[in-house]
Amino acid sequence: MNSLRAADVLSVDMIRRLVAFNTVSRNPNRANIDFIRDYCTGLASRAGSSRATTNSMPACL
Repeated sequence: MNSLRAADVLSVDMIRRLVAFNTVSRNPNRANIDFIRDYCTGLASRAGSSRATTNSMPACL
């Protein structure tokens, strides 16, 4: 039996969101960049992290 863990469901959801962005090279990727920035910012605030990269954006690895 193959059951999905909560982390797996979140991973599949994130993959669907990322794949949905139009990343054809002739089009701007601003929406994708903004989404990832906002996601990482949310992770950092939920973790209570004050660490930032050199450009003052939260680290998201």
